[in-house]
Amino acid sequence: MPAAAHTHGQVPTYRLSDLSEAIVDASRYWPYYHAIRREELFEARGKSGYNPHHPDEEKKDNHPFIFIADGNPIGTVRLDMLSSPVIKIAAVRMFAITRRRQGEGHGRALHDRLEWFAFSEGVSLLVVNAAKSAMDFYSKLGYVPSAWQDSNTGLGDEVFQMAKLIQPSEIIGRV
Repeated sequence: MPAAAHTHGQVPTYRLSDLSEAIVDASRYWPYYHAIRREELFEARGKSGYNPHHPDEEKKDNHPFIFIADGNPIGTVRLDMLSSPVIKIAAVRMFAITRRRQGEGHGRALHDRLEWFAFSEGVSLLVVNAAKSAMDFYSKLGYVPSAWQDSNTGLGDEVFQMAKLIQPSEIIGRV
């Protein structure tokens, strides 16, 4: 792995040309981050109204990431730390892989790195509002249907709540 060019929080960022595959802090790559999300999560689904300036993007406990493969940005995700009196929970938000790179294992690779980051932050439970078309993907990653309290509104009828307990023995060695 190349030497880190910049560190924001605990996730190092690199020059895109140095990367074969990595998850990096998206703040240095906002144009790619927002383009992927707008194209894959809104336009490809016939939706409009993507807001690249949504206040959740700047919240202290939210971590936006971009996934780089072969030196190119091909995926995005944001991990939002949620408050809980019992265990540390994080919500997986706006998970997307570019259409031309889907089906190549990049979604699993992105999730593996995200799960490792969450584990390193003390998170025990990951939750997601999964689109109906993504339920199979999340099920293969170990998520199960599970209701959880989400402060985000406008989930719609085609969104299903799922959760996954992080199993350290499963993620060690995958990343």
